[in-house]
Amino acid sequence: MKSELFKNELKTITSDDIRDFAKVVLDDAPDYFFKVAASSTGKYHPAYALGDGGLMRHTKAVLRIYNYIIGLEQYQNQFDERWIDLGRVACLAHDIQKSGTAEIYEEKAKDGKKVFTVFNHPLLAAEYIRNYKGLYLEDDELEIIADAVSSHMGQWNTSDRESIVLPKPKSQLDKIVHVADYLASRKDIDISFKDDTDAYDLPDIETYKCPYKKHKDELLVDVAKTDPEYLEWLSENVNMREPMKTFVNELLKNKTN
Repeated sequence: MKSELFKNELKTITSDDIRDFAKVVLDDAPDYFFKVAASSTGKYHPAYALGDGGLMRHTKAVLRIYNYIIGLEQYQNQFDERWIDLGRVACLAHDIQKSGTAEIYEEKAKDGKKVFTVFNHPLLAAEYIRNYKGLYLEDDELEIIADAVSSHMGQWNTSDRESIVLPKPKSQLDKIVHVADYLASRKDIDISFKDDTDAYDLPDIETYKCPYKKHKDELLVDVAKTDPEYLEWLSENVNMREPMKTFVNELLKNKTN
């Protein structure tokens, strides 16, 4: 089940029925949601959210930050637990259509074309949530989730290339989900996933090829043998994407042991 990749995040949802709904939302998500980077251009998210599984790690980070915010003293006893749990589902679902519906993505990708972020993805994700009306939660609760999802872009709600104007956050829940997403997308805020073995599936280090110009397409394990100083330079000077970051650190660690 796809939702197993979010088992630690799902544990933070306290209401059984809302947690079960969150599992359905994730299990029905497009396959690409668990594989693509959070930023199709690499410009707008930190290194941990790029590369294979980057969108999934970004989503985990959004919920992690949301839980930190909602746990602040200033919010204690202000909201009931179901309201907080609905926000957690919104965090998990906010980018669930980031490259469009599964059909749109597959149609674009079948010819090997790069699929970019769809500007109206918040609206598509909100509609994705509304499609469950009458099935799991009360309609008003689904609408609370959908509203937070549709407005998660905040002030970045227009595009020079689109006539669509996205809604801005209105409720307190909308605003907290937006802030959590905003902080998770800042390039200078790093989040560790070293203890989250389900954050992404790493390819085999033995067959992984260096993507950078100097040793492009050489096996990374061979570069570690022939030019270890280059790996040291990468570690100190380059904001690497995953899985390159993890592999370089692992190879340098083995070198010192």
